[in-house]
Formats: sequence, C-alpha cells, structure tokens
Amino acid sequence: MNLPQIKKPYIGLGILVFLIFLLLTSFHTETISRESISTFIKTPAQNPFMKSSAGVDNSTLGFGKITYITVEKSRERQRGMECIAHNAGFKMDRHYAFSPIGPDFLIETPKQKAMSAMLSHVEVLREIRSSGVSTALILEDDIDFDLRIRPSLANIAKAVSNYSNPGSQYDIAHPWGTGWDIVWLGYCCGYPWDNIDIVSIPDPIVNAKQLDPTMYIGKTANGTVGNRLIFKAHDNICTLAYAVSYEGAGKILGHIQNQTHSNEPWDLRLNGFIRDGKITSIATHPPVFLTGKGYKSVIHEKPVGETVEKPKTDKRAEGEEKPAKPKPLPGPVFKESSLDHCRKTWDELEQI
Repeated sequence: MNLPQIKKPYIGLGILVFLIFLLLTSFHTETISRESISTFIKTPAQNPFMKSSAGVDNSTLGFGKITYITVEKSRERQRGMECIAHNAGFKMDRHYAFSPIGPDFLIETPKQKAMSAMLSHVEVLREIRSSGVSTALILEDDIDFDLRIRPSLANIAKAVSNYSNPGSQYDIAHPWGTGWDIVWLGYCCGYPWDNIDIVSIPDPIVNAKQLDPTMYIGKTANGTVGNRLIFKAHDNICTLAYAVSYEGAGKILGHIQNQTHSNEPWDLRLNGFIRDGKITSIATHPPVFLTGKGYKSVIHEKPVGETVEKPKTDKRAEGEEKPAKPKPLPGPVFKESSLDHCRKTWDELEQI
C-alpha cells in the first residue's frame, strides 16, 4: 500500500536528519579521541603540603591551563600523571601524542619518534592559541616533583613576573606575568645567558641533591641549598616542563612554519629560536620538575634489532688517564616525591 503523498517529504526529511546525526556523531567521536581529555579529579586528595599561596593556589598553578603529552598506550605513565594531579590537587588536560595513522601505528626509529614528539607539541601550542589563555604549562608524562610545590611556585611566579617586566605591579590574577615567551620549569641542561642578571630567591625545598651536577647534561647554573635561581636562559635541553605565553605560542608556531628543515628534535628547535633571539626565555635552577625514576624514554629507546654506535668523543692523548666521573650525592632528589607517594598508594588510585 502506497503512503499518502503528503507524508513522503517527512520520510525524506527524517532520513536526512538521521544521516546528519550519524555524520556528526562519528565526527565528534574522532575529535574527542584527538582532543585533550580532562583528568581532573573532582575531589582532590587532602595534601598536607598544599598551603595557601596567593596567585598559584588554583587548580592550574596560576596558569591558564596545564596540558600533559602522553602516548596513548602508555597507561603506566598516564596512571602516574593522574595520581600526582590527584595528590597535588591540580587540573591537567591529557593530550595524546601525534601518530600519523593511529594509536597502533608503530614508530620505530629515533627520528620518527622525535618527529612525533615535535608535532605533538605543535598541536598543544595550537590548542593554547585557540583557547585564548594568557599562559599555559606543558608537561611530559614522566615528570616528578616535590609535593610542597605550591609555596615554591608562588615565589618563582613573582620573580619571573618581575624579571620579565622590572618594576611592574604584581597582578595576582596573572601571577606569572606575560612579558616572556617561555619559562623553563623542567629540563636536563641549561645555564644563564652570559651569566648576567641572575636573581636568587629563597626556596626551602631546594636540597643538595637537586644541585648535584651529575644530574644534568652539560653546564648548569651554580646554586646553594635553600635558594633557587631565576635567569635568562639559553641552551636548554629537554622539555620536561615549560610554560608558554599566548604571544610566545604564536611566535613559536610562526617560526616552525617558516623552517625548511624538519628532522631536528623539539627541544633543539626551541633552543635555536632562543639563541637566535626570536623568543625570550627564562629558567629556574634547579628545575622544579625532573624526570621520574623508573620510566624509559619513548623517544630515545633503541628500536628492536637496531644497533646504534656511540660517537667517539674521547680526545685524550695516548696514555692519558680518563678522569674519574663524579659520584652522585646520596639522598632523595625530592624529600616528598609525588611519584613515590603514588607508588605507595596505587590501590587508592583505582578507587578514584
């Protein structure tokens, strides 16, 4: 039996609406899988080290947002990041590292891994520009820090704001200021530019282990126990934790777009922009964030079956003895390590 003519337009309209619904649903699902996914714990743990620190006492440590980059299959690292966020009481967005095909795509060579990491940071910078926040903190997924971090960050933020814009009035709504492009809070190598304009601020959580030169690659600034240095930096290596301003993110994206070569690791690219005077950089020493123990690098790990020859850098004369390597100082890097606290209470995390 044929339907009345009057109902045919409604049937066609219904089919059209259904097809549009399917299209939008599939697009939304794909978008969500690539977008940052909030890992904020609605009821943060009662951290005994969380003291009131005006300006950085919010869920994003005084920044507009915090994003951490992780490989989609790295559940152990994601678990660690979720736990330290829970214990420290701050909010992070999770951003899955760039993969040219999908999460199951095998990236084998160090060059491919470095390229994937670089594109992941570029994606995050674009998100920062789209969100319109004045500042943002970008973290890698293998960090550790002292749970007594907030009072320290309060002093660091004031010092950075004044360092980048001397004489300016401190704005509690924008505790880090905006007169900079990058602030390095976690790295493995870095030192002051021409050793000038170094500011020392008191920080009781800085211990001798954090100043130990065996912890870093190359040169580091000199420091003293109980104090942290703020300085204009260059030659920073590793992007464990760095903050960018809205303007800084735009500058970096512009310079990346104008580059003709594409094989350089992300930290060396930023380092080159800083050395060329294209972006301004401030760093703290010792770093606030360091690499957590027990994690393997997802970028520098040797692929299966590949033999990597170490470069010959020994230029000593024949018969000259090799100088003894300094032994690391004993004791923990962080007295109240966020990762140590998490690993002691993994069962509690499962109930969050």
